[in-house]
Amino acid sequence: MKKKLLVGCPVKDRAWILDSWFDYVFAAQPDGYDLDFLFVLPNGDSSHEVILDRAPYSIVVLTDEPADEY
Repeated sequence: MKKKLLVGCPVKDRAWILDSWFDYVFAAQPDGYDLDFLFVLPNGDSSHEVILDRAPYSIVVLTDEPADEY
């Protein structure tokens, strides 16, 4: 049975770099581990689209605060 590793990072307004971040995280994935992702971001942040594309099984917590008030 594989172990699970929970991974997250600050993602507010980070859509521009998240694709590369996922590339590096997946490349560094230790043998014998499954990766799970957890992200907290404001509702409407464009990072959510990248997360859904690269890791659709992620846990995403959307806050009610507008993205520009975070």
